[in-house]
Amino acid sequence: MRSSVTAQYLTLSACCAIIISMTKKTAQTNLCTICGQPYEVKAYRAAASKYCSRHCWSQRHPPDMKTCPTCGQSFSTYQRNQIYCSQSCAGKSRVGPNANAWKDGKSLLRERARESRRLKAWRISVFKRDAYTCQCCGYPGPNLHAHHLQSFANCPALRFDIANGLTLCIDCHGKVHGRNFRPVKQKHRPICKICGKTTKGRSDYCRSCAITLWHQHRRLQRGVE
Repeated sequence: MRSSVTAQYLTLSACCAIIISMTKKTAQTNLCTICGQPYEVKAYRAAASKYCSRHCWSQRHPPDMKTCPTCGQSFSTYQRNQIYCSQSCAGKSRVGPNANAWKDGKSLLRERARESRRLKAWRISVFKRDAYTCQCCGYPGPNLHAHHLQSFANCPALRFDIANGLTLCIDCHGKVHGRNFRPVKQKHRPICKICGKTTKGRSDYCRSCAITLWHQHRRLQRGVE
């Protein structure tokens, strides 16, 4: 029994030796595209093989070296569309004149002017002059707006000039600006977390509470600094 097993083992060993010798004869030598060193590869893989080792394979796509436009430091990245070295630099690039919604840096002053008592008195004066009637369609009654003939933002000198105002109903005012000033239904409008008033849905706070929170945040920053 042992003699037969030994004979089979010798036969298998001889076959393996023949196969190994055949593969060695069919092996070819390629040059690694990364390190340039020669290496042996089987003939059927010679056309597709490009790398001599796993380490060289991992280096087939080296990172790109870029310069951050915010801080000026160079960094490496595998993302082709990355511009900034960090989220901090990306955030700094969107502040001030570089911001997408930047106008002139005076939006806070305009918001304060819109909420001032002087503008409320101007609105009432325009309504009284026009007898609380829309000057476009003749609609009398509620839902009237005081429209600025010259833009409120572009003409600050005429913001409180009664001659620059015109009484319009909510629908006519919307046609002038190409918008719909009709309020959204009450059940779909969120409520301010501070004062409980309904908001326009763009924020968790109303306009006045958001401005107050912004000023408080700025005071805390000045205190920390």
